[in-house]
Amino acid sequence: MSKSKESSSLPGNLAQSIAGLFPWLSLAPQDTKSEAPRLVMLTARLSAALKALPRGVGAAPVFPNPKTGRPWEDLRRSFRAAVRKSKLHRLWFHDLRRSFVTRARKAGIPESVVMRMSGHKTRAVFDRYNVVDESDLRIAARTLENHGRVLDTVAVSEGKNTEAPQPK
Repeated sequence: MSKSKESSSLPGNLAQSIAGLFPWLSLAPQDTKSEAPRLVMLTARLSAALKALPRGVGAAPVFPNPKTGRPWEDLRRSFRAAVRKSKLHRLWFHDLRRSFVTRARKAGIPESVVMRMSGHKTRAVFDRYNVVDESDLRIAARTLENHGRVLDTVAVSEGKNTEAPQPK
């Protein structure tokens, strides 16, 4: 897929994934922004949505433009219309990526896995998408509190634990 256009061709194993043979999609280098191959794991919900797609479309586009019947060339206008209709003003398509990264991390998925899923190769870029807010700080403080005094012990070079000095 090009960076701004939707291709009518489908990734090589999409048909097998829709049929339930593979719980993943293997994206070829030409189908990714970074031009690096990527493995996309399918959730049960996404697999069900793919299975619900019409069968036997052959080379026809999976999501045709209803006015022309041709593949979508540019999704920006449709996205802007959906934003207006939903009254989610100031929402950008790219905001969806930031939301995914933040929500996946908050759901407990390890950051290294979220980076692979979102295609972020560097920690610096991932950190720009990963929003840490006050709720994260509250959860961190609560987690520390729930661990009680377990964090009050420190390891010393001999490998023995000692009690940390207590404030007076």
